Amino acid sequence: MTEKRLIRNAFKDGDLFSNMGDLMVLNKDYYMYFVDRIGDTFRRKGENVSTTEVAEIIGIHPAIKEANVYGIQIPGQDGRAGMASLVLKNGETFEPSEFYKHVTTSLPMYACPRFLRMVDKLDKTGTFKYKKGDLIKQGFNPEEIKNKMYYIDIAGRTYKPLNESAYLHIVTGKAKL
Repeated sequence: MTEKRLIRNAFKDGDLFSNMGDLMVLNKDYYMYFVDRIGDTFRRKGENVSTTEVAEIIGIHPAIKEANVYGIQIPGQDGRAGMASLVLKNGETFEPSEFYKHVTTSLPMYACPRFLRMVDKLDKTGTFKYKKGDLIKQGFNPEEIKNKMYYIDIAGRTYKPLNESAYLHIVTGKAKL
C-alpha cells in the first residue's frame, strides 16, 4: 500500500511525493493546515460528494444507528455512485419510501445514495474510522454480497430490493439511477 501512495518524478526527475489523502493548505507564513480528506469524497455526475456529509444526514434518520458512505463503480458508467452500508437501531425496521423521502429532502439528488447495504455492524480501523476499501471493492453485485441491498428508484420515490434481475438492469444501463 505504501508504494501505491508514492508518486515519483511528478514535477522534476528524482522528486518524490507521498499521497496520503490529506488536503493541506500552506499559508503566507508557511504553516500547513489540514483541510479535508480527499479519500472521503467521490465524483457523481460532475459533482463532488462528501461521504461524511451524506453519512451525517443519513445518521439523523430515526431508524439508523450508523452509516458508512462510499463511492462505487458501476460498470460502463463514468464517476461513482454513492452506496451506504447501514446499521439499524435495535428494534427498528427499514422503510424504503420513508428513507427515500429523508435523503431526497435533505441532500441534493446527485448526493443521495444509489445503493444501500444492510449490515449488522460496521468495521472500523484502530483509530475508529470506518473501513471503506473492502466495501468499495465488493461493489453491489447481489451474487457476491449476501447482505440485503436496495437500489434507488427515482420514478417510484423509494428504494427497491436489489436482486440479480435489477443488478443486470443497472449494469446494462436500462435502469435510471
